[in-house]
Amino acid sequence: MSERLGDPRAWTEIGEGWYPLLDRCAAEMAAINPDAVIERAKQKFGSLHVQWDEQAVDHSDWDAIDAVIALTEEASKRACERCGGPSHISGGPSVHSLSTFCDSCRDGRAGRRQ
Repeated sequence: MSERLGDPRAWTEIGEGWYPLLDRCAAEMAAINPDAVIERAKQKFGSLHVQWDEQAVDHSDWDAIDAVIALTEEASKRACERCGGPSHISGGPSVHSLSTFCDSCRDGRAGRRQ
């Protein structure tokens, strides 16, 4: 993964299927401002949630970077968190049980909590 993604330990809360989304997001952020760094990424309500260091970047770039992040988070709703393949958000009765897995990965995770 890219050095623009900050500390790799920050990605323990997401599956490898979303890493390409983060790499692309980080590259697009760096094109706007080279000091832009993703601080943390996590799964929230079945989709990717990206946090970045706003203090390291001039305020004039915030809207453009936020737009890149919004597109990345939206794309994660259609990408399997585990393999990156086509998917959609699904889950149980609570927002805390939502996940984004393709059918193959969903079937392979029976009995495991994500």
